[in-house]
Amino acid sequence: MRRLLELFSGTGSMGRAFEELAWEVTSLDVDPNACPTIVADICAWEPLPKFAPGHFDMIWASPVCTEYSRVLTRRPRRLEEGDRLVQRTLQIIQELLPRFWALENPATGLLKLRPFMAGLPWQDVSYCTHGYPNRKLTRIWGNLDWVPERPVCGVGGFRCEHPEVAQRGTFRRKGEIVQNCHTKGQLHSIPPALCREIASVVNARAELALQSLADAPQHGGELAVVQSQKLLLLPLRGASDAGALKILGDEAQAVLEIGVHAVAPLGSHAVEDGLQFLQVGVPDVLLDPGV
Repeated sequence: MRRLLELFSGTGSMGRAFEELAWEVTSLDVDPNACPTIVADICAWEPLPKFAPGHFDMIWASPVCTEYSRVLTRRPRRLEEGDRLVQRTLQIIQELLPRFWALENPATGLLKLRPFMAGLPWQDVSYCTHGYPNRKLTRIWGNLDWVPERPVCGVGGFRCEHPEVAQRGTFRRKGEIVQNCHTKGQLHSIPPALCREIASVVNARAELALQSLADAPQHGGELAVVQSQKLLLLPLRGASDAGALKILGDEAQAVLEIGVHAVAPLGSHAVEDGLQFLQVGVPDVLLDPGV
């Protein structure tokens, strides 16, 4: 069974989409009222050794956006608090080595400007094109290598009407005062259509990855990451074998022990020293020679 870890699970929007595809979902949130699998402060939570590297096929994270929000004007901004949550999230991804990972936050917020987010691939989506009454432009970082099916509102001349705004409280709609707009749960939920699209893409890629490994001829050897190319050269052998992950840099090299199921084959091949290898994409966050 494939497994999803949903961090900052809140309303469980993404988890439900993966459950529909028969994935096992483990959720984590600090709020017990959200009924997560694990009630914990993410900064105090230690996933190892309970969950081994590669245990989760996918990690989805929706860290609290309060400190990055541009509408935060009633008190001083505590960026270090927001940074602590996001950096711990990226650290957990690095520790657990999922095949796929993604982290979302409002695209209009300040998270995209934080130095530790530089270089991470991303896609923007708008909630209004996925069935919600408000635009809520959202950025999704990760290694999904995915192009959203629906256009982004406000980009390329495409724009739709938004009867509501992505804020709680009172606002004015075409001269009319609208009160008690949105519950907290409504504001923090992700459109089901968007969740299903992402879950479908990840599920299909996971199936392709397993099939690629199952069909591969058998060879021994080690796993090597060429840091400049950000590729993992995976010896073609059984999917359940474990091997050594070498991170090759200009200076020294670090060796980690992982299982080959913790990575995502792209299906292309390379040849090195006379042996065939399967090229595998590796997220930047995992290419840390200091590990």
